[in-house]
Amino acid sequence: MNTAHRLAVVLVLLVASAAVAADGGFTYRPVSVAFVPRFSTNGAEWRSVSSNLSLNIIGGSIGQVRGVELGGVFNIDGSRFAGAQMAGVINVVGEKLVCKDGSVFRLDQVPASVL
Repeated sequence: MNTAHRLAVVLVLLVASAAVAADGGFTYRPVSVAFVPRFSTNGAEWRSVSSNLSLNIIGGSIGQVRGVELGGVFNIDGSRFAGAQMAGVINVVGEKLVCKDGSVFRLDQVPASVL
């Protein structure tokens, strides 16, 4: 394992362990990283995670972001998004969207039952 891989593993472990209770019942993690939904630092509890930076290699899902979200293909925010959001194809936001969007498609106010 080279130095870059070790650094990436340490970063993921630090982010995962840095979870603290946040407002509105969300667990706060400063940075969330995903390869695809559920294969991420958020895992199955993605709906209850809040973050300031969400990095999604192919795509990822998270409860809410207040900051920046970058996705190779897609981003899914179950509740709220505020900030700058960029994806190769689509951004999906559940309840409230306040952002500068940089994708081909954008869906907002999607019912939670669909996500």
